[in-house]
Amino acid sequence: MEKSNAVQIGQVNAEVTNNRHLNPRVAFEYNITIEKLNNGFFKATRVWQGTGKKDIAIEEVLWCPQKGLQFASMNHPHLNETGCLNVMEYRGTSKLNSYKTKYRDKEKSLSFITSPCTLLSIPFEIAKHWDALMSGEEIELDYTVLKVQAYTGITLQKHNIQGKIVIRVTPQKWFWKMLFGSTDFYLNSETHSLEKIDGLLEPRDRNIRGKYIEYLGLATFDTAIDLSIIKEHANV
Repeated sequence: MEKSNAVQIGQVNAEVTNNRHLNPRVAFEYNITIEKLNNGFFKATRVWQGTGKKDIAIEEVLWCPQKGLQFASMNHPHLNETGCLNVMEYRGTSKLNSYKTKYRDKEKSLSFITSPCTLLSIPFEIAKHWDALMSGEEIELDYTVLKVQAYTGITLQKHNIQGKIVIRVTPQKWFWKMLFGSTDFYLNSETHSLEKIDGLLEPRDRNIRGKYIEYLGLATFDTAIDLSIIKEHANV
């Protein structure tokens, strides 16, 4: 990915609690850095940490204001797993090296129905489709999961909850909706800045039987992410 002449336009930290625990202790922490590249694209990097400040998951996305997600990658050092996705129009090439692939590189082609996205690129999509979302329109995207080389349709829709603007991201298929529910992006109703995210998390673990364990949690930022800055720089 292009890095020369990158301009950092945002950097925030978040503390994340586990929604399946009554104890509100912090389970994860992460840092997000957002940059504008000299070709007009945006790059976002999210580094997840656990106890002892060790990196447990790293995500990156490259996003184009006109064409949407162009590249995404994930790295889970504690699981020795990596994956990436390159997007060209409505087609993508996914590469994965994980426990499921017996730690061998596996490549798979994907054909998307609509624009693909990941958890990390959704704030860009919110900024791009802000006016439509505020007018009550539903935005449909293909949520892409790098660790399984697949995607599923999702819907973004605006709600008003306890004085906040909430962009609710919901799977379209009932099975995933039942399993993971929705992921909510909470924005300040006056500044439109992103303050917290409640729902599916990127890190995962494997138990002693080899089964993967997914996490749901609440991530609260120390400084809200100003989506208007993204919108301004992206000219969308």
